[in-house]
Amino acid sequence: MTKRRRPAGGGGGAQAQAASAARGRAQAAAAGPPTIDHLPLPDVGAVSRATGRFVVDEARARRDANAALARIDFSKRDIMLWVPATDGHAIDSYFQRAHDFATTRAGDVSLSVVDYVSTWELRQSCPTGIATLKLVLAGIRERLGADLRHHDVTIGGMSQGAWIVGEVMADPKYADFVKRAALMGHPWLAAHQYNSGQDRRVRVVNNPDDQVTLPVVGSAADGLDSMAAVHMGRLSSSLALLARTIAKNPIHGWLLAKSYTYTWPLFKGLWQDQHNYDNDMVRGYVYLETGAYVPSQKQFYGSLD
Repeated sequence: MTKRRRPAGGGGGAQAQAASAARGRAQAAAAGPPTIDHLPLPDVGAVSRATGRFVVDEARARRDANAALARIDFSKRDIMLWVPATDGHAIDSYFQRAHDFATTRAGDVSLSVVDYVSTWELRQSCPTGIATLKLVLAGIRERLGADLRHHDVTIGGMSQGAWIVGEVMADPKYADFVKRAALMGHPWLAAHQYNSGQDRRVRVVNNPDDQVTLPVVGSAADGLDSMAAVHMGRLSSSLALLARTIAKNPIHGWLLAKSYTYTWPLFKGLWQDQHNYDNDMVRGYVYLETGAYVPSQKQFYGSLD
């Protein structure tokens, strides 16, 4: 891709606007990182299809939001945020590589991570992550003020990170100015889904046999708590819960058992991890940066308009 050149002549107003925007970015960069200590804690909303208690760690959300804001380069024209998957605390390496090799305007984009709790304690990690991202967006809005209209703010997320991004995108109080969002491996358990073009800004990429993206039959709360119990090694104390959930969801039991073999030498190459989106990261990055999206053979959801 090549950058579009503005036709010569008749561009005085546009040039003045660009110069004003550049001055605003320089002033924002010189002001130092913003903080959100004075902002109220956001309402995280429904969080999940699963019922039950969800808890926000306010101190952690504020600490992570301040750290995320400090990582943003406000001298750049655009801001791109990445929310990692469970147990991740950095930008996905394939997503970062796409940014590094971007052929359009990567030099004008500040790409940074929004770190959060990111554990399998989903009833605490996910809502705290939602609060964190909302505080980050509130900080961006406050920092840029009227100059916000000169910036594209975009967000990408993977797995639990995609869950968090999707819930935040559903709240116009915080995400009304977000230009685009890309969700990789978006969990079915999330309260808000985007499989039918519910939000023209949001694109979802889900592998057909990705357990995380498949519906849960019966109690969604049982499904959520069973998944957390398995990944946290609480099998002995959760046998009744697991038996109840797997009895209604045998496909989940099979896919879960199969997932444990992905790293076994005997099974290497026999089947692939369906919750792996390495090969889709370039596609997601290009969509966030340019608005262009080319679907693969995988499930693709969202309007292409």
